[in-house]
Amino acid sequence: YSFIVDQAGTIISFRDKALLGTKIERDPDKPIDSYLKFAQHQNIFQEAAVTADYTYDDKLGWDIVNVSNQNETLGRIRQQQRLTFTILSILLVVLGVIINFLIRGLTSSIKSVVSVMQSAGEGKLHARVEMDEKMPSEVEVIASQYNRTMDQLLEPLEKEKQLDRKRKDAEIAALEAQLNPHFLY
Repeated sequence: YSFIVDQAGTIISFRDKALLGTKIERDPDKPIDSYLKFAQHQNIFQEAAVTADYTYDDKLGWDIVNVSNQNETLGRIRQQQRLTFTILSILLVVLGVIINFLIRGLTSSIKSVVSVMQSAGEGKLHARVEMDEKMPSEVEVIASQYNRTMDQLLEPLEKEKQLDRKRKDAEIAALEAQLNPHFLY
């Protein structure tokens, strides 16, 4: 609870209207002790540990005093701590689940790209990474670029194979042309 005391030490605001106008004997050096003694004398908190604090209003010359039950205040602080700890724990669990979900999606996509790259390393140059809707965009870019690079790599190889076939066909045709006149005679 709170109350207001003027410059003369008179209570000008209090929850018990009967005490309005009551004078508090204040020690000018330690007015808080006088306010605390007054609050304990009112016995509002029933023998509980009581604390008092005040602030001085320069314009009006009043002391605004706040009195509180320390046990009640500490109980509320402990309750807040438990609530904060519970919320923090729940948030950490949710964050862990989200991170686990994201990492699973990422690692499975990376594993599929790596397995295709390994098969290409074993000589299966026509192997391509299949694009998946679940694939993260970063991995999709890597897979797309890999597929494009493999296509560009295979193009000259295919041309070389065709040229090899044409050369062999030409050699065979030349050999056949040489053989044919010999059988004619």
